[in-house]
Amino acid sequence: MKKENLNLIARLVNEIFLDPRALKLAIEVLNEEKKEAGLSPSDLYYIGMADTASWWWCARKSILANKKMEPEFFLAHLSDRIEYSMILGYLPVESRSLEDIVPRLPELKWEDIEHVLKIKFEDLQEISDEKADLFALMQGDTEAKREGIRAHYRVAEQYPTIRWAFRWRDFMVAGVPDGITDSFVYEFKTTRDKFLLNYMKPVAFTQADLYAHFFRRPMKRVQIYLRETGEMLTWIEAADEENARTTLEKFREAVRENKAPKMPVSWKCRKCEFRQECTSSFG
Repeated sequence: MKKENLNLIARLVNEIFLDPRALKLAIEVLNEEKKEAGLSPSDLYYIGMADTASWWWCARKSILANKKMEPEFFLAHLSDRIEYSMILGYLPVESRSLEDIVPRLPELKWEDIEHVLKIKFEDLQEISDEKADLFALMQGDTEAKREGIRAHYRVAEQYPTIRWAFRWRDFMVAGVPDGITDSFVYEFKTTRDKFLLNYMKPVAFTQADLYAHFFRRPMKRVQIYLRETGEMLTWIEAADEENARTTLEKFREAVRENKAPKMPVSWKCRKCEFRQECTSSFG
């Protein structure tokens, strides 16, 4: 598919969600999905692979981050369903309201997702340093986060990728790997130094294992960039299905059975954005 056609589809999908009525309808669709899954509107349903993998940094933060991000995970998946359906020709490439589109949305199969991934591979483009700086300013609310975003574009290996949400038990698990090839998923992270590396590595590996599990790849390639020294550490190994399942089960048990996870080591709480909410939610 030509780049201009992909850009047109992306623009049309963005315009759909600019309509003030779209958000209200989207919430109704989300609540209907929850009802079909046997859940109430207040129950957590859409979760992210990255936030779920952070269970191994702080289980409490993992839960709170997923609750905060659920509306965005759902809206992203709804947007993806529309965009991919247009790319694949299941929906006409034209301006329509969300109200008109939702009843027409097809249930995409795994083969459809792989097809869209191949199309995105053909459209893979290099990001300039200037754009990397711009993305960092737009997306990073701290200097550490901005440094990490710049590194994603300047240092990380570049592969095609795709975003999708998968049903698992009574959750929808959403994720977008840093890269996907025919044989492996790619996960890139940055951290300050080797001390923090010890805490970052389990999260990065679990995130890659979740990606590999849901996107059906046998291998994972994980890279962690140490900002203090400029060193890049690389691991290539078989995906750990057991680790992915264990993490999901632990998360589900805590959420569905209202079991408060243990506190992390105290220094992790000092700059945590959920510090006050954590106290009120878990005590």
